[in-house]
This record gives sequence, structure tokens and C-alpha cells, in this order.
Amino acid sequence: MVQDGRRCTTARVRPALDAKTCSGAKADGCLSRDQIDALVKSLAGPRNSKGEALYADWSWDIGIGDMGWRMWKIGMPGGMDAINVMLGGSALSGLFVTPPDTVAGDAASGQRYQIDFNLDRDAPKIFGTTKEFPRSGWDLVGAQSTDLERFRKHGGKIVVPHGGSDPIFSVNDTINWWQRVDASQKGNAASFVRVFPVPGMNHCGQGPSTSDYDALGAVMAWVEEGKAPDRIEAKAGSASPWPGRTRPLCPYPKVAHYKSGDLNRSENFVCEAPAN
Repeated sequence: MVQDGRRCTTARVRPALDAKTCSGAKADGCLSRDQIDALVKSLAGPRNSKGEALYADWSWDIGIGDMGWRMWKIGMPGGMDAINVMLGGSALSGLFVTPPDTVAGDAASGQRYQIDFNLDRDAPKIFGTTKEFPRSGWDLVGAQSTDLERFRKHGGKIVVPHGGSDPIFSVNDTINWWQRVDASQKGNAASFVRVFPVPGMNHCGQGPSTSDYDALGAVMAWVEEGKAPDRIEAKAGSASPWPGRTRPLCPYPKVAHYKSGDLNRSENFVCEAPAN
């Protein structure tokens, strides 16, 4: 499990991938050069022709090897198309761009719309507004505002769990948002909003992770009893490689550090600042 996702960078992972490059024809146990390049490019996030980032990058987390990641990104064996392709055309054209585009409802039309989507010409419409649509699709879907002062003064609390291998919305984007909130709060964001990355977890669950946890209970205890969540106890489900394993989920920027004892027991880990 990758507890400190921010340290697992492309610069550290790429040599290990290159060492798995097939010396001849593609076979099990090795990766083609095209596969490695596609994965690196995908996890780097979208950029326009000037190299400007249009979204966050994705974490090099072990959950990218799980079926819950594959079904969204590249589809499933047996003919299931990637969910990002099946849903992407209608979501991108009808929800994300302003003003909305009209696209036929069949899968082929949606796929063609995505293929023809130009990151220089069309991507600005994701962040655009019009008189009829005064809020951008990205603002509505991404909840990117850092102006939470009224919420804080009202006594509101926010607990944000996010899978380290979420194939749709990057955990790094959520972390970037929290950092902006923290800056606007002069370093005091953790007093009312905390992000809990879930190593290995895909979109809202699954993956090689301890994805069984009670975030609602954590925020209720924070609001009703004043108990700020310094950790959230989490358990691995039956489909994980380690059924029954427990680990703490730690509020960013803290990560789970092993002390001693059974690696599968949460009490043997503490949430601490990451190592340098």
C-alpha cells in the first residue's frame, strides 16, 4: 500500500516501469513501450499545446491495477467499453461545457465528440460562463470554491475521503483544493475541513484498500461532540488482497507510519507528518 502518495512520483516509478519493458514481442510479465508511455501520459493529466495543466495529475497508487480502475479507464475483457467513454460524451457535452453542446445519444457519437474535443479550442468552455449559465460546469461539479468563511463561522465541519486510485476525479485535485483553502485560512483549514486520502481505493470504494470506514460518524462526532478526527479507522473488504486488514486513514498531510507488531492491525500505525 502506498501511504504517502505524494512521494510516489513519476521520476521514481518510471525506472521500474522501464525495467519491465518487453525485449521482444509483447507477453505476460512485461510492458510494451506504448503501454508505458500511455500510462505515464494519462496519469500526468491533461495539458494544452502550450503544456499548461488543465487539471491535476493522478497518483501512482496500486489501485490502478484493480478492475475498478480498469473498468473506467480502458474497459473490461469481453467487450465492455470504458465507462469514461460510455458516459464521457454525454457528460462532457451536456454538463461540463458552457454553453452545452448537442450530441446524439448513441455511444459512437459520444466517442466521436470526445475524440474531436480540442484542448486548446474547447477546454476553456469547461471553465466558461454565459448569461444563461452564470456558473461554469467545472465550478458546479468540482466544488472548487475556497471561500468557506461563512461556513466556518457557522460551525460547519467537512470530512473529505478520496480514493488514492480514483480513476475519475484525482485525489491530487482534492488535495490541491485543500491546500488553497488552508492558504486562505492562513494555515488553519484543519480546524474545520480535513481530507482523508484512502490508499488503493478506486471511485468511492473497492481496490486494494481499507475502504470500509465511517466518514459520516467522524463528521457527526466533530460537529456534535467537538471531537476532531485525527484518524478514521478503516477495514479491508472481502474482495481486497487482505480481507479484514485494518489501517488508519490519516488527515492530509499526515500519513500512516508503521510502529511495530502485526502489519494488518491499525493500532500498530500512527498518523504522522510524512518523512522528508
